[in-house]
Amino acid sequence: MDLYESIGALNNLCPDELCQRYNGRKYPVAVHVKYHSNNCNMDRYFNIMLPPDYDESKKYPVCYLLHGIMCNEFMFTGDEKNHVSEIFSNLIAENKAHEMILVFPDIFVRKDKNLEQSFCQEVFDAYDDCQNELIKEIIPYIESHYSVATGRENRAVAGFSMGGRETIITILNHPDFFDYAGAIAPAPGLLPSKDKFADHPGVFTEETFKYQKDDKTKFLMICSGDDDKVVVHFPVTYHKVLEKNNVKHLWFEVPGADHNDVAIRSGLYHFLQAAFK
Repeated sequence: MDLYESIGALNNLCPDELCQRYNGRKYPVAVHVKYHSNNCNMDRYFNIMLPPDYDESKKYPVCYLLHGIMCNEFMFTGDEKNHVSEIFSNLIAENKAHEMILVFPDIFVRKDKNLEQSFCQEVFDAYDDCQNELIKEIIPYIESHYSVATGRENRAVAGFSMGGRETIITILNHPDFFDYAGAIAPAPGLLPSKDKFADHPGVFTEETFKYQKDDKTKFLMICSGDDDKVVVHFPVTYHKVLEKNNVKHLWFEVPGADHNDVAIRSGLYHFLQAAFK
């Protein structure tokens, strides 16, 4: 039985009890860390959340969580409605998820300090450089400064909205770096298209929307709210094209969710349980 079959029937919505705090359980807070990026030739930042009872004598797998456009490394941890610490810690406490380290990078990888976030191709290109920042800068920093298990089997990447787009770009171009990937409400632009914000030339064509190497990620999940008014039909379009190109993945919609915390919580709830199985 492979990982996709072992997941079984999805609940789709994150249970409310996973978002609660319980007496006697530890709920870590994110720590803000500065590092130097040679890729950008400047100092940059990420947030990191260590598992409850972090022990330097152990080696932990790492999940990199990528934020949406107009946001930064505080998106997941700075909005209490996302309940990242609670979902993360409760799943571990209930033996539903593996102990892991969560890293929240700034994925607006601008090389020009004066470039401001907006809906234009120059900004989209800066986000698409996230794959290089992860592989060349952030992963080496994490693996040299924390008690981390190395290798693709010990790395996961997931993201919301633009972070979902960057997750898919990263694993299709670099499947040899990550065995687990999750895209929650991935943004437009992976394929040639037009939305209310911009015209998108497309990172891939329909024919090339697949792994770019003779390698595959062990587990790929894509989901979106069934009432998403921001990315609307784009996630299901990605699902259908990947399906046509025989790229194995798990697809589901979150009932009643818009482009919001409900989709984020539910996506994380399912993905964190699948990672490192």
